[in-house]
Amino acid sequence: MFSSIKGQVDKYTQRLNEISNLAKAIKSKLIDGSIKGFVEQEQYQKIEYSFKGTVIGVDSGFFESSLTGLDFCYIKTAGSFFVYDKKLCRYEKLLQNPNYEFKTSENSLQKEELPKYVSISRLRQELALLFCGLQNKNPEYALIDGNVLPQAVDRPQNNSVLYKDYEDLLQDFVKIYDYCNSNNISLLGCVEDSRANSFLKLAQNDFASKSLLNNINDVIFLNYILEKDSCISFFPIFATESNLIYNDLQQYGKFNFYASYIKVNEDYPLRLELLQNNYSSQKLRDIKGFIAHISNYAKDYCFPSVLLDADEQAKLTQNEVNIVKNLVDSAILSHGIKHLRRERRI
Repeated sequence: MFSSIKGQVDKYTQRLNEISNLAKAIKSKLIDGSIKGFVEQEQYQKIEYSFKGTVIGVDSGFFESSLTGLDFCYIKTAGSFFVYDKKLCRYEKLLQNPNYEFKTSENSLQKEELPKYVSISRLRQELALLFCGLQNKNPEYALIDGNVLPQAVDRPQNNSVLYKDYEDLLQDFVKIYDYCNSNNISLLGCVEDSRANSFLKLAQNDFASKSLLNNINDVIFLNYILEKDSCISFFPIFATESNLIYNDLQQYGKFNFYASYIKVNEDYPLRLELLQNNYSSQKLRDIKGFIAHISNYAKDYCFPSVLLDADEQAKLTQNEVNIVKNLVDSAILSHGIKHLRRERRI
């Protein structure tokens, strides 16, 4: 059994060595500016750190549970506002206390619909707080913990009872997009552990061996290319990828999005997704430089500090979870409703 594990691991490491060699060739092409599809003329860049700016970030913590015939989730949402002038010189919470929301589905959900219901509910809570923060703080930057669009796994089928909720979620995003574009606020999604391969798709015509790219993502590949304090040019995403959610979004307005990767320390590159708003090349560099600045505070971890602070505020404690579960049990179980069988196994 263990020899089989070692054999597969050895095969994977050999493949990584081959990918490393391929990455060197692609890096040369990036430096030469010979890969088509990038927005900025200089495709491989040194980060120009930008030390001044105002930024808000939001996040949520949640748990979900099911009883027989009842699905519910409990969401805790929080946000932060940071002001930087070389260093952090001002900090405020968007809410004095986090917002708590208990939600039960009004419809009977299929098993595969429950994660979508929870994700849609959580995102709507985050966007509602983000919009309030935009209005109250008028920041230069607004950050979402995750992608700047909902993910394909969040999209219900057209005939699902959740489809109306999904359409409402898209309109929440559109409300944010319109406000940011109208008020010159740079909206970015910061993807902590991205699995995207949009850079690889962009550059695929420059790969001599496309078979090597199976089961690898941008982050792993670009980690062989990017050095500390470097990044790649922004490039278009979604519109070039036959993205179903992006296509759904077009009924509400024409929006375009870019992606880039920055590497500020020994951590993997961080994926940034940006709502495009006719930015100049210098502004695009400033955006990457500011996000790099507020993400560069540890030797081997890269993520914006404002989002980490929002995450810390939004974490549900075990005590909070237990209180909600006990309240639900005391209200529901007396009516003959039981926990699912898998939770009652002896």
